[in-house]
Amino acid sequence: MLTQLLAAWWQPIGAGNSVACFALAGSIFARALLHDRRAVQLLGLAGIAAALLLLALRDIHGIATVLGATLGLLLAAGKSRARHD
Repeated sequence: MLTQLLAAWWQPIGAGNSVACFALAGSIFARALLHDRRAVQLLGLAGIAAALLLLALRDIHGIATVLGATLGLLLAAGKSRARHD
């Protein structure tokens, strides 16, 4: 929901279901950055780089992907912290 609201603010026309899909992709990219295998990390990094390019181009999918990646990292950090407590 947060990505839909932010995307509607960013670009009121065209904030459809692709925004939610790109947010989910962003969370997967973020999780890939935390993976043990270097190849998976590089794929996550490539996805984040593409999202930043979209963001620089003011494409609505960029903001959704970046927000999804940010939320994905925050959730992964919280899960990791809970595991160590």
